[in-house]
Amino acid sequence: LGTVIAVALLLISQLAPIAWAFKGASPGALQECRSTLALFALLFGASIPLGAMRNVYHGLQRGYVAYAAAAAVTVVSLGLLLLLPRLQAPMWAFLLVGYGAQVLSGLLLLIPFLLQGRITFPRREHLLGQETRDLLRVGGMFLLLQLGSMAGWGADPLILSSCIGPVAVVVFTLADRAAQLISVPLLILNKPLWATYAEALARGDKAYIRRTLLRSLIMTALIATGVAFLLFVGSGVIFRFLSKGVVSVPRGFLAVFLLWAILRALGDSLAMYLNGIHMLRPQVILVLLFVAVSIPSKILLAATSSLTGFVVASILSYLVATVIPIFTYFRKEIFSAIAK
Repeated sequence: LGTVIAVALLLISQLAPIAWAFKGASPGALQECRSTLALFALLFGASIPLGAMRNVYHGLQRGYVAYAAAAAVTVVSLGLLLLLPRLQAPMWAFLLVGYGAQVLSGLLLLIPFLLQGRITFPRREHLLGQETRDLLRVGGMFLLLQLGSMAGWGADPLILSSCIGPVAVVVFTLADRAAQLISVPLLILNKPLWATYAEALARGDKAYIRRTLLRSLIMTALIATGVAFLLFVGSGVIFRFLSKGVVSVPRGFLAVFLLWAILRALGDSLAMYLNGIHMLRPQVILVLLFVAVSIPSKILLAATSSLTGFVVASILSYLVATVIPIFTYFRKEIFSAIAK
């Protein structure tokens, strides 16, 4: 799957027209974009099997090993990222050091398994068995979730670049990086619950699942709100440091963006519960519904409004296409594992 996707993305990166997505870019910059997109295609393809290693460690209740590997690679990556601007490195070098480092952490996790002989190629008769069909079915669902997330959330800089221009992308990206102080620590805390929910479901312990989900959502809301408040209060110092005083982030836009970050953190917390109880179908439907509602809304508001309106479109789309269906149409199915 990783190879097929990498080849498909590689062809798209080299053959598709991309000038519309980079407003005002020169021919040289567009060619550099194509080179960077080609590298992204290869890294993304490699991330599919290598990224699975992190989930293997989480499934074995050894998620701390996966986070340790990611932290070690990130520290090295950060040092290199600080060096690249001084070397006037091309765009693809930043991608290689940033996103490539994440892919490398998966490789570091794979090596011990290979050395210990814990990964073997399946026999031919196993490739056609029920296990393979189950893996392709579940893996396909997660692939749809990932692609939907890329379109619904990851395409924001692309939409802003094509509708407003690169300056808007810089402001948006600075706010997004600051908001990772909310999302990343909470994801580290919540992701191990995936395996915990699955184990409790296998035991039939609905009470434990119910208590854990409630505590997870409450703690996520409290921590996310607290960190968002600190980010808002200290935003002047933070963004002067991140941009060396070159870029300012409007406080009204930042307040709305931090609200969006809190909602996304709560969504990640609920997603760990849904993954743990094997509830993938509603997630895929909700993600596709969010993409269908949010992208036209964001394109419309980005073209006619401001950055703040763009984020408001994301929040409203999330409430309409995700939150409301969860507590109405999908309520019985999603919360069946904790029903008394």
